[in-house]
Amino acid sequence: MRKKTTIILIIIILVQILIRIYFGYQKQYFHMDEMYSYGLMNYNKLNIADNEDFLNKWHNKEYFEDYLEVNNNEIYNIKPVYENQKNDVHPPLYYLLLRISATFTINKFTKWTGILLNITIFIISSIMVYLISKELFKNKIYAVLTTLINGLTLISLNSTLYIRMYELCNLNILIITFLAPSIFVSRSGDVTASCTACDALSSPLASPIPI
Repeated sequence: MRKKTTIILIIIILVQILIRIYFGYQKQYFHMDEMYSYGLMNYNKLNIADNEDFLNKWHNKEYFEDYLEVNNNEIYNIKPVYENQKNDVHPPLYYLLLRISATFTINKFTKWTGILLNITIFIISSIMVYLISKELFKNKIYAVLTTLINGLTLISLNSTLYIRMYELCNLNILIITFLAPSIFVSRSGDVTASCTACDALSSPLASPIPI
C-alpha cells in the first residue's frame, strides 16, 4: 500500500509539473514586480531608473537586457543580491536562489530561470501538503486527493508562474505548519528559530510567526 501510494503521488506531481510547463510556455506577459525580481538579483543598482542616463534618452533593448541578465563578468558576483535587498523591502533568500538559477543562462534573459526555480519549490511544497494532510486526516487516500486538488488550483498555478518569492513563502509556511506540533510539544527553541529565520529570509510579510 505504501509503495502504491508513493507511485500515485509521484504521478500526480509529475502531471502537475507538466501542466506548469505547459502554461509556462504560454506565459507572455510579465508583471513589473517580476522584472524587479531579475533586476534585484543582478543589477548593480536598486532600480534601472537610478542610472544617470536613464531619462531623456532613447535606449536600445541591450540596455534593458543588461538589467535582467547575468553577464559573463557577473557570474561570481552575488553582491547585488545583498546590496539591493538591503535597500529594498524583501529579504534576500529568493533572490539568491533566482541568481543561482540564472547562472545557467549567462548573457540571456529567459522566464524559465524563474519558472523552473518555482517548480522545484512547488515539488517540495506538494510533498509537504501530502505529509500535513496525512497527519490531519490519518488517511493516505485523502492526503493524495488533497495534494492533487491543491496543485491544480488557480492560486497554486499562479504562485509557480509568477516569478516572485511567494512560492517560497508557501513552502516555508507549509514546513512550519508540519513542524508546529513537534515545536509545541518539545518546545524546541532550535527548531522554532530555524523555521522563523528561513521564513524571515523569504518574506516577513508572510511569516506566521511574529519577527
